[in-house]
Amino acid sequence: TGNTTWKAGKPYLISDTVRVAPGATLTLEAGTRVRMKDEAAFKIDGTMITQGTADNQVEIIGHRTGNVASTIPYELMSGQWGGIYFTSESRNNQFSHTSIRNSSDGLTLAHIESDDAPAISLYNCQIRNTTNYIIDAYHANVKAIGCELTDASQGIVRLTGGNHIFNHCTLANYYLFTVLGGPAIQFAHLNHDMIDEESGSLPFIAADFTNTIIYGNGTELSHGDLTGTKVTLRRC
Repeated sequence: TGNTTWKAGKPYLISDTVRVAPGATLTLEAGTRVRMKDEAAFKIDGTMITQGTADNQVEIIGHRTGNVASTIPYELMSGQWGGIYFTSESRNNQFSHTSIRNSSDGLTLAHIESDDAPAISLYNCQIRNTTNYIIDAYHANVKAIGCELTDASQGIVRLTGGNHIFNHCTLANYYLFTVLGGPAIQFAHLNHDMIDEESGSLPFIAADFTNTIIYGNGTELSHGDLTGTKVTLRRC
């Protein structure tokens, strides 16, 4: 319920849901290692901050090691733990040099009102190999700089509303275990022709993708004609 700091050293083994209360902050210092069991997840009502560095990253992955069968390592298997879920009360989340791998959901953000400020900022992070989406944001602002977002069965990012910045990122989908469920980048709430009942009264999406690689199996974008929207892709 209060501010908590996790430190480098012996890995934290998590078997249930880690809950960060409204107004509280969970900080993971550089070098922190977290191992997640099957039923484990993070639910963030407050704030989560990771302080990894280029030489000493933070790591949040499944707890299994070795091979799942024959020569197939657990590192290839998604769905080993839940994911990181940010509720509408969460604010000012910041991840730096953090590797998040092998979950069912990557980062899932509910409707977080933060004006133009990011609900989450990601700097030089790797988020990969999820059963659903790497990032699924519903009217919550995402800022990602220098990140690798790769391999997810449903698509890399699904952005419904919100104001987003992706710069110098790699979004690539070569998910192994099923036919891909959708394009790498999925935009929703673009313009007056695409209003749905839930988000009809909320601001339309604004997104700026710059110097970013979008590649892999399947379709790159969910919407071919972005004329008249606030979505821009430059030097991608």
